[in-house]
Amino acid sequence: MPLPPDVDSALSLRVGVLTTVVEKTIDDVRPIDDEKRRLRVIFAFETDDESARSVALAVTRMAKHDLKLPPVEPGALALVCWHDRLISLLRDAGHEVPDWEDPGAGQMFAIFLVNGRCGRQTLVIDPALVEHHRALDAELNALPAEVMTACLEGAKMAESHPDAVRRRRDAIVVCACSDDRAWAIATALARQEGEPLERVPGMAMVVIRPHEDVARLAREAGYDVPDSPDPDVGMMRTFLFSGGRLVASPMRIEDEDVVERREQQGRDASAAFAASLLEKKRRNITRAVRLLLDDKKRLRDQIVVVFGSPTTMARAVYADLAALPENGDWPAALPDGVPVVAVSYESFLDAARRHGVQFEGIEATKLGTNQVRAATFTPTGVHLQRIESVPLARGGSA
Repeated sequence: MPLPPDVDSALSLRVGVLTTVVEKTIDDVRPIDDEKRRLRVIFAFETDDESARSVALAVTRMAKHDLKLPPVEPGALALVCWHDRLISLLRDAGHEVPDWEDPGAGQMFAIFLVNGRCGRQTLVIDPALVEHHRALDAELNALPAEVMTACLEGAKMAESHPDAVRRRRDAIVVCACSDDRAWAIATALARQEGEPLERVPGMAMVVIRPHEDVARLAREAGYDVPDSPDPDVGMMRTFLFSGGRLVASPMRIEDEDVVERREQQGRDASAAFAASLLEKKRRNITRAVRLLLDDKKRLRDQIVVVFGSPTTMARAVYADLAALPENGDWPAALPDGVPVVAVSYESFLDAARRHGVQFEGIEATKLGTNQVRAATFTPTGVHLQRIESVPLARGGSA
C-alpha cells in the first residue's frame, strides 16, 4: 500500500523528538533473536495524539501488558509490538499503513504516527548481520539454476522430518554434477549409504545427511566449513557445493508457529498414548518400576523405557541400547510386543538425542516419593514422565 504523498513533510515536523525515542528503543531490541525481532515493529507516536494513544493502549492490551501513558501534552513515545497486530489496529482507527513484509535480516521497521499520518522506516539493528546476508544473497544468486532447484526439492523432502532432527542432526546437501569437487562429495556420501549414483550433466544431486558427516567430508576435501550453532525452529542447515565452492547457510523449511502447533499436538497425543499404555501394560511396567524403587542406586541412575510403538526412532534407540556391554543378553533387534526395560538414564538420553529426540531431562533429585523416570515410545515421539508404583488391577494386562 503506497504511503500518502505528504507523509515525509508531516514526519519532519517533530523528527528530532521521534528519532530520539526510537533510537533509545533500538538498544532495547538488539538482544532479541533476529527472526523474532523482524516480526515486531517499533511504534513511535506523539503523546498528545488521542488516536495514537488509543492504538497504543489497544496493542498493549492485546499483549496482556499494562501501559501507563504520560499526560496528554507534547512529547513522543515508542513501543515494541507485533507488526501484524499494529497494522490491524491502525487500519481499524482509519489510518493508512503499508502491508506487513519482512524487513530483512538484521533490520526492523519503525512505524511513525504523527500529525494523524503514518509513515514507515527501515532501521538497521545489526549492521554485521545485514552485510553477511547481502553477501550470502549475492552468493546464492550466482549459483546455477539446477542447484537452487535441487535445494528447494530438498526443502520439500525435509518437511516430513521432525523439526528437532532437522535442526540438530541433519542438513540438506546439494552437489552440482558439473563440478568435480562437488561430485567427489556426492560420491563419498553415496558410498557411506551404499547407494548407486549417476552423474547427469546439467543436474544436481540432493540428499539429507547428518550435518557433522557432511562437514567432516567437506573439510577433508579442503573446503572451509565454519562451526555453526543449531538453527532456529523451522530452519535447517544447507550445504550447496558448486563451482568449486561451498555455500553453507540455514534455510527455512516451515514457519515457527506451524512447527510449534504440530509439536504441541504431538505432545498431547503422546501423553494420551502413554497413559493408555500404562493401563494396558500395568503389570509389566509396575514390575520394572518396583525393581528400581527397591534399589536406590538404580533409582538414581536408571529409567524405565516402554517401547510402546515400534517406530523407526524406537528401533534405532533400542539397537543402540542393545549394543551396550551391560545389555549383552538383549536381542539385537527390537522384539515384538511392548518390551519394558530399565536402563542407564544417561545411556538412554545419549541414544535418544543421537536419533533426534529432544526433551528436558528429569534429574533424580526431582523425583518424589515412590516415583521413577519413565520414557514411552509413542507413534508421534517419546513421552518422558514420572510414574509411581501402583497396585496391580485385578485382571490387568501383562
